[in-house]
Amino acid sequence: SEIPNVREESSRKDAKTQRKAQRGEGAEGVGREKLLSSIIIVITKNQAEAIEFANDFASEHVEVMVKRASSVARRIRNAGAVFVGRYSPVPIGDFYAGPNHVLPTGGAAKFLSGLSVVDFMKRVSVVSYTKKSLRSALPAVVKMAEVEGLEGHAEAVRIRFRQIAD
Repeated sequence: SEIPNVREESSRKDAKTQRKAQRGEGAEGVGREKLLSSIIIVITKNQAEAIEFANDFASEHVEVMVKRASSVARRIRNAGAVFVGRYSPVPIGDFYAGPNHVLPTGGAAKFLSGLSVVDFMKRVSVVSYTKKSLRSALPAVVKMAEVEGLEGHAEAVRIRFRQIAD
């Protein structure tokens, strides 16, 4: 094999990391308590339940190391980054492959994405409705404007139908 067995190598590294953490050493400079508080192990009945948990938990990183990992990874919708297969460890995404190290934490992946080049790009939204499509949207737009106390917005939609002859 090209690299040592991932489980065996991880166990050796984890033991070494734990020893360093107990002494307050290591790149992160965190103690054992802090290190262990950031690790969870979840046992599920099946893959579907595991995927459901991953989507509900919305973790910063999700590693998928199962048979047909790509098909499982496609079903994970809420994660900062998904790492597929045994040759895709988190550091490759953080430092080399592209996603980067700035990812949503604490379940925020349910509604946020990782920082990207797109966040620094200027965008312009262009909206073009027809008379028919605006008439269809009128009740919802007026209601939302009224709920937000923006009567001028509601009137800007209503007035178009008072001025345009059918």
